[in-house]
Formats: sequence, structure tokens, C-alpha cells
Amino acid sequence: MKLSLLNATFLALALSRVAFADGDIPCLKDARSMTELVSCFDRYIVPEATYDSTSYAAAQPQGNEANVWTNTINNMLSTSCIPTPGSGPSEPVPVDGLNDFQVGGFGETDETGQPTGRYFCVLSERFYKSSGGKEYFKRGWGYVITVGQPQDAQRMLHFSAPHPSADEHTPLQAAVLFRNTWAKSFVTSGRHRAAYKVNNTCISAPAGAEEPYYVTDASHNVVCSFLFSSIYHSENSLARAFPPRVRCYSQLATGQWRMPECLVCLSSIPRQKGKTV
Repeated sequence: MKLSLLNATFLALALSRVAFADGDIPCLKDARSMTELVSCFDRYIVPEATYDSTSYAAAQPQGNEANVWTNTINNMLSTSCIPTPGSGPSEPVPVDGLNDFQVGGFGETDETGQPTGRYFCVLSERFYKSSGGKEYFKRGWGYVITVGQPQDAQRMLHFSAPHPSADEHTPLQAAVLFRNTWAKSFVTSGRHRAAYKVNNTCISAPAGAEEPYYVTDASHNVVCSFLFSSIYHSENSLARAFPPRVRCYSQLATGQWRMPECLVCLSSIPRQKGKTV
């Protein structure tokens, strides 16, 4: 069967769309619980050794995006994501000036579909990239979850997980702690710590370290690209929004966490070389 030039063109476009298309991330729509939500997001972490210089630059904030990201988090901390009674469930909306992201309410439901009474506000990516049989966040900045309204926080606690995938299950551990302690907020990076294997020039790995600190290692790049990472903007915005006695708990395996605006920053799973404590 012969194809006309027009049909062949359409076919080529369709095939290229399949090979390189972005898709919608369904987690906010499909999940019923905090565990399901974070487990779903965890499937889209940017894998190790994914970026080259071009793709990494494209994923980084452009123009005013970093400021929009920070301002959105501040709004989440000071306003309610809970729908007005009788208005039905809220739909996530794209962030103005940050089209690859959305913010919306997430209400947990039980097995019968009935609300459990727990409600949260979520800032997350809308799209994934598909490459090499893998699907991962288009931008890889991470996601932020806060209580549905400020008065729901019973403890001024913040939990973070800067090493998803590399330190397995830490986003889920931190998110469950956030939920079960009625804390204020939770944030995780959206990239494997070695997603872009270029050494950062801000902090050198200690002598004897198994590998260097890469620019995509959110907990060890506090001067260069770390300034534009999700963790930096989220942690600092959240810390400024808290009362003076905020406590920040970080689920990571090693290294220094530099957050002077927090009263306490702890690593819950310290690791020694060749041994997990």
C-alpha cells in the first residue's frame, strides 16, 4: 500500500509524538491516600544518569519561574485548599507563570470512597517525559505537600526527603511521618541525586566517599544549582513562614543540611561507609 506524501507526513509526526511525547501525571486524580499519592509520584523520579548539559539546562527554572515556585509555596502555607461545602471536589489548576506545575487539594478517602477528613494541598508537576522505556518528571523539581489549611497543623514540623530513589523509600517514610504527626509540610526532590553526573563545585565530598557530590544532589549543593532546586526554595519558604521554633526533619543518608532558619535539622538514617546505622 502506497502512502501519499501528506499521509506519510502525518504518520511521521504521530510516530515522533509517541516516541518523545509528554504525558499527564495521574497521581492527584488516582490516589486515595497519602501513601498511594507519594508511591505514585515516586514512579516518576528522574533516574540516575538521565541528563546531559542540554536536557539539564532545559529542566532548570527559566526566567521568573523560581520566584513563582516560591510564591506558590508561600500561598499554600497561608491559604486553604479545602473546597467550600457543597462545591464538590476541587480540581488542580496550572500555576500561573509555571505551566508545567499544578496546585490543588487532595482529600483522602477510605475503601468505600468516603472522605476520611484529612485534606492536603499539593504542588506537583503535570507532565512526564518518556524516554528509553522510562517515564519521569518533565522538570524534576520535586513536589510539596502542606496541610489543607494552616490551622490543621498541630505541630510546627517540616519533613523532607532530598534523595528519592537513591535512598529508597525515604519520600514515603517522610510523607507518612508528616501525615501522622499532623505536621505543617513535606517536600521531596524530583531527581535521583546522580541524575546529572557532573560534580558540583560548591561542596566537595569528604575523603573516602564512594562518589562525588553531583549538581543534582539536593542536599549537597547549597550555592550553585541548589539555589534553584525545589528543596532550597521550599525549605527556605517554609522556614520563613513558620513561627521561630520550627523543626525540620530531613530523611537523608549523609552529609550536612544547611538550614540556619530552622531550629533543628536531623538526619533520620545516618550512614557510615559500608554500613547503615
